[in-house]
Amino acid sequence: MPTRMRGVVILNATDPYLPAFLAIDSALRTAILKDSASPVELYAETLDMHRFPRKLIDPDVAALPQRKYFAPSPPGRGLG
Repeated sequence: MPTRMRGVVILNATDPYLPAFLAIDSALRTAILKDSASPVELYAETLDMHRFPRKLIDPDVAALPQRKYFAPSPPGRGLG
């Protein structure tokens, strides 16, 4: 029986191109893939929390990733 694909969403609250985040992101991805007993599909979401007033985006911060990654998967995608 084939192993089911797992999905991991990496959330970044700030700028994904900051040197510190690039180092953390690289190490995190390496660790997740290295230690996984099953195939993993990695996703990244940048929330831009530092550029906009929190009151404008707080209600949507969790809603969009939930709709994108936890709704039933389209055919051919391993999540859902």
